[in-house]
Amino acid sequence: MSDKEIEIEFNGKKITYVEYKIITRKFIEKQVPTIEELQVLWIDDSKRRKFIDILQEVHIDLNFIKETEKLDKSDTFDVIANIVFESPLLTRDERAEQYIKLHNDKISQYGLEVKEVILAVLEEYKQGGIENINLRILLSENMLQMDAYNILKSNLGPEDVAKLFNDIKTDIYKINVF
Repeated sequence: MSDKEIEIEFNGKKITYVEYKIITRKFIEKQVPTIEELQVLWIDDSKRRKFIDILQEVHIDLNFIKETEKLDKSDTFDVIANIVFESPLLTRDERAEQYIKLHNDKISQYGLEVKEVILAVLEEYKQGGIENINLRILLSENMLQMDAYNILKSNLGPEDVAKLFNDIKTDIYKINVF
């Protein structure tokens, strides 16, 4: 079944999937007219959650698009950027691998233990997206076993642990193309 043949009910009307994507694109364009604005919004947890809530309120379901197009390995950011700005559709794996290539010096500057923690955070990102680039991930079983928080705290200082996570989020979403 092609995109043109898929019919869905949207706000009480039957529309095609293609029409649904056009409605989605037009609505998101009004909210975030540039990819740079989308990047700023996306790395701010509060703004991102509010944006997703607004989309849900107007019945725009990005997970539906991801499921329909079998994009479960792509970050929701990339799905939006592809629909609205025609950016290349990257998977979370590609985004993480590109981050590692571009920032290897930064990743390695604090030694092997910190590098292993950062790589573990990126593995978590590959599985669950931006929600896993967050200090809370340090409470996961894997990170507790690694003693990740104490490794970061002792090598970076407690005040710079949060900065590291913000830097990773900022840098990982600066990557648009290879």
